[in-house]
Amino acid sequence: MKFQGVIACAFVVLVCTVASANVTYSYVGNPFDQFGQGYQCPPVCNVEASFTVAQPLAPNLPEFSPVTPISMTLDSGGVLLTLANVAQYHITVSTDGSGNIGYFSLFMYGDPGTARIVAQYTSMAGGTFDDIHYIDANGKLGPIAGIVRDNPGTWSVVNTPEPSSLLLLGSAVLGAITRIRPLLS
Repeated sequence: MKFQGVIACAFVVLVCTVASANVTYSYVGNPFDQFGQGYQCPPVCNVEASFTVAQPLAPNLPEFSPVTPISMTLDSGGVLLTLANVAQYHITVSTDGSGNIGYFSLFMYGDPGTARIVAQYTSMAGGTFDDIHYIDANGKLGPIAGIVRDNPGTWSVVNTPEPSSLLLLGSAVLGAITRIRPLLS
């Protein structure tokens, strides 16, 4: 009878999977190689971005497929843009057969006193660049502060486990330990 309980607990531990509640895609752009109007690195060095969605991106999305994020940031030149401080934004992507991002376009146009930041890799001629333009206090877009062309950065993905799945997994492990411990004595 003891062995049936051990086998049942082991089965629960092995079969229990952790569900994903949210997925965050993070981008690190390559260093800017051109600067405008006296800007330099630091502080204008590259673009970093992230967006979080409720589930992984589907495989084989065509280029320019829109994404609706739970959250999004674009960061460059000392300016952090979020969904809370932008007038406009968009995310479009394509994915390969495994759901990895291929082509992408991330765009955020900030409020006055912030910036417009773009990270983009497309199949269109001239469509691959990361850049930042500062926006003055009156909302006027300034010239390019930093840009890198034809050299897209890299993506990483982080799955955030769903709390109830972790609780289930923890309970299964605790149950297995409780059942196995008397057998080892």
